[in-house]
Amino acid sequence: MLCPFCLSDDTHVYNTRPTKSAHQLWRRRRCLECGRHFTTYERVDMSFLQIGDQPYLRTRLYQSVLGCFAAAADQLRYVDDIVDQIETRLVRQPNTEIAKPTLITLTLETLQPVSQSAWLQYLAKYQPPQSEKALERAFKKHS
Repeated sequence: MLCPFCLSDDTHVYNTRPTKSAHQLWRRRRCLECGRHFTTYERVDMSFLQIGDQPYLRTRLYQSVLGCFAAAADQLRYVDDIVDQIETRLVRQPNTEIAKPTLITLTLETLQPVSQSAWLQYLAKYQPPQSEKALERAFKKHS
C-alpha cells in the first residue's frame, strides 16, 4: 500500500478491525518512510462476477438501489448496508455468472424488510408488469 503523503510503499498495518457492517476491513497504517498515519478500507474484489453478459459493478447496483429511496430520503443511510448485504449473497451463489433475474430477486428480498416504498419502487422499475394481473402476481410473489 502506498503512503498517500510520500508515495512510499514501505507501510506497516498496526490496527485492523471489521467495519460495523463486517463487509470490509478497516486498517490503520503508518508509513515507515515519513512516519505519518492513514486509514484504508479493504473489501472483496467482486470483478469475478458476471451479471448476465456484463461484469458486476458495485456502482451500478448502488445506483439502482439508491434510486428507489427517492421517496424515502430519511432511509438513505441504509443504501450502503443493503448493497453490502446483496454482495454477500452474490458471493455465496454457486456460480460466478449470475442471471439478472436472480440479482433482482436478491435485491427485492434485501429491500423488503428495510423499506416497503423502496421495495415497491424497485419492483416497479426492474420487474415491470405487462398487465395489472402481472403486477398483482409479482406483488404477491414477493410479499
